[in-house]
Amino acid sequence: MGRHGVLIVDHQNLIGQTKELGLEDLDPDWLINSSLRIADCEAFIVVTDLTVLSPISNVQYLYEAERWSSAGYRIMHAPPRRVRLTATNSEASATETNGKRFKCKDMSDGGVRAEIRQWCQVPEITDIMLFSHDVDFAQDMLWVATSTGKHTVLLHMG
Repeated sequence: MGRHGVLIVDHQNLIGQTKELGLEDLDPDWLINSSLRIADCEAFIVVTDLTVLSPISNVQYLYEAERWSSAGYRIMHAPPRRVRLTATNSEASATETNGKRFKCKDMSDGGVRAEIRQWCQVPEITDIMLFSHDVDFAQDMLWVATSTGKHTVLLHMG
């Protein structure tokens, strides 16, 4: 039996790494080709908040989604959650919070975790590949390996 995998991409993390390395763009096919060296892939998933501005192009990820979709990726939008700002001390001023009462909290980590757990339920999948530089997923990947017996692969640049 061959190896069958799924590639899950932490998109905002990928774009951050791309910028940090001084690259102006990243070809989505590069990730596909890298993961196909490990296993035959059943799916390629990009988890992102489509409303966030790319630090490279300064446009919303929504406008770059077609490029990823055309390459064969399924886009999983992880919308932000509104969080009420609370003053931690009595001297907090409106200028410190820019006059805002709410801020948006990124929820893409939850989206990545949901994809990992969903694909663990598919019996034919032998490999869960994650592209992220975020160590927050170490426990999730360990859980996959120990609880499900699936191979886990962490891909990153740099």
